[in-house]
Amino acid sequence: MELSLSIIIDELATFEPLLIKALSTKIEFRQIHFLSTDLCESDNRALYIGEAADLYQTGTKLPANLIVIGTACPTIKLEGFDTLVQISGGVDREAVMQKLFDIFASYQQWDQRLLTAIIDHAAIDDFLNIAAEKLQNPLALFDNGLTVIATAGEFINSPVGTIWEKINLLGYPLADFFTLQEQTELSLKTMKRVDEPYLYHPAFDQQHTYASTHLWIDGKLCGNIGLVDINAPFTEGQLRVLWHITRRLTQYFKTNDVYLRLAENQTGLIKHLLEDPVIQDQNVAYHLGRYGWEMTDDFYLLTFVTTLENLSIIEANAYIKRIYNHYPGAMVTLYQNQLIAIIRKAEYSIETMAEQQRLQTLLDKYELNCGVSICFHDFLQLKLYFIQSRFAVDNAIQNNTVAFCFYAPHVIEHLLDCLESSVDLRVFCHPEILAIQKTEDDQERELLRNLHIYLLHGRNLSAAAKALNLHRNTLIYRIDKITRRLKLDFNALSENELFSLIFSCMVAESLDGQD
Repeated sequence: MELSLSIIIDELATFEPLLIKALSTKIEFRQIHFLSTDLCESDNRALYIGEAADLYQTGTKLPANLIVIGTACPTIKLEGFDTLVQISGGVDREAVMQKLFDIFASYQQWDQRLLTAIIDHAAIDDFLNIAAEKLQNPLALFDNGLTVIATAGEFINSPVGTIWEKINLLGYPLADFFTLQEQTELSLKTMKRVDEPYLYHPAFDQQHTYASTHLWIDGKLCGNIGLVDINAPFTEGQLRVLWHITRRLTQYFKTNDVYLRLAENQTGLIKHLLEDPVIQDQNVAYHLGRYGWEMTDDFYLLTFVTTLENLSIIEANAYIKRIYNHYPGAMVTLYQNQLIAIIRKAEYSIETMAEQQRLQTLLDKYELNCGVSICFHDFLQLKLYFIQSRFAVDNAIQNNTVAFCFYAPHVIEHLLDCLESSVDLRVFCHPEILAIQKTEDDQERELLRNLHIYLLHGRNLSAAAKALNLHRNTLIYRIDKITRRLKLDFNALSENELFSLIFSCMVAESLDGQD
């Protein structure tokens, strides 16, 4: 592993090195050598160690990168050096060399363990525990929604008052830590593709400096690493270590499909479930496990639509936080300019009046509409229930009297809408029922409703009459009348005939709504 000058200076701290000149502290060296009087040609990727007296030896060829032990004369010309580091006199040159050998060997072994963890597909926690050995402060790995994937490192000092107090909370609590302006600034860094680590100071924690770096894979942002200077201040060397970890972590994600998908955060996970024909069970199970959920739990999918035509990243995050605050522990994300919340029935039984009233309060407060899927038990089939909730929210938007709508009462309406988009619904309608539907005689048209209810009640006259609020004999008369019209024996209908009649009544009612 090649080491940057800044890392070397950090590791030589016991010798109190003084940086006299450097074209860049990011320059990396792959080996070290003693400076000798017979040096003919130097290696620009190597760092040399010499005594101050060597600088003035006649005929000595000086390398571009040098650590000099002792005090150099102020008149020495620096033009010939790319790097010049001074260590005060009285220090044994062999001791410095041995220290440098140990530094290079230690980092080489550390990097080899990182590479082995990548090859062996080690768990992310194990990988980060190795990575944290060379960092003075604990680190956290986040997905794009600022949800923690894993953490590593130990605290020497208390993390109270820092973002670490919120690290292990489910959902999006970290988004609340930053002000709107800070969120905007961090978003700009992402849009500008700031690759290397950078420092910042959030308003909610003026006592500490924060460091972050982004994970880019194939041009796509897949996550972030974050640190706080709780144990020790950040140095240039520590930032270079963080940068090396970031590069190795990128390799790790590229070879670990589960974590690559998870790093894309809830939006990535849900996007895969909504769009991909196949997704591995283990990807979903891992993510749900972090919520304490299982794939076969009872869930509802809620789709929210705002009055804003297009949501910016900042606006979307604001709505995400509002919904999450209403349903703590829910999975909330943005998809195709719609806000999706997945809640578990065990926490929020939304079919109860109390939960519906709570939902209404949220919608009124933030001017939202909402569609609610039926309760489902297979997280892998999420796309089905998104379609349901999307249809339901469209109904809520079209109906100015309600802010939210359940899908269950609108299944037939959805079915007919889908059919109508591809074929004329009259194709499915019994000719005589279609003829009755077209008449302007209200009494004739009422026969269709009576027939529909009668068939839905399993041809039970008493139950159907009660549902229609009719006398039983009145219903018998009407059923006899439509029986003669259709020339059918309702007591001897085949399964296909029964379905055809019920569906014809549905189509007739749908056509009435279009008149």
